[in-house]
Amino acid sequence: MKKGALWPLSLVLFFGGLIALYAYLFHVADDPRALVVEPNYYQKGLHYDDEMAQQRENAALGWRLAPTVTPAGGGNAELSVALTDASGRRLDGATVSVVAMHNLLADHPDSATLADRGGGVYAAMLAMPRAGMWELKFDVTRAGARFTEDERIELEPAPAAR
Repeated sequence: MKKGALWPLSLVLFFGGLIALYAYLFHVADDPRALVVEPNYYQKGLHYDDEMAQQRENAALGWRLAPTVTPAGGGNAELSVALTDASGRRLDGATVSVVAMHNLLADHPDSATLADRGGGVYAAMLAMPRAGMWELKFDVTRAGARFTEDERIELEPAPAAR
């Protein structure tokens, strides 16, 4: 190699690597699954005061939700929720609905109304085909009161069949 030829070669390698990195980043950013937009975002912004009023009602009620998700195989999972009041007593007779979204595929949510299993426990099967972080948006009504809560859970991969 000629003396001084290493310097131009290092510049070519540096800028070539930079161009390759930019091409990769453009490819990832152009993936339709990478663009996750909150549905009805503008409408939610317009109704921000309603959301704050609901948060105050949630705090006044003091209800708590304790979700548990168990992989059931075949891309499904069982969601079970324990609903308690501010003193920790289980609440029966509520209508509990949920919208479940994977962080990667938020444009493909699944929703369900959970069945009352008694003892303040509500459950349903949901299509949850992917392990990872899920956002669960709960809406609970009972005796004229409405409670909402968003929970984030991590769904473990389903155990391998033997």
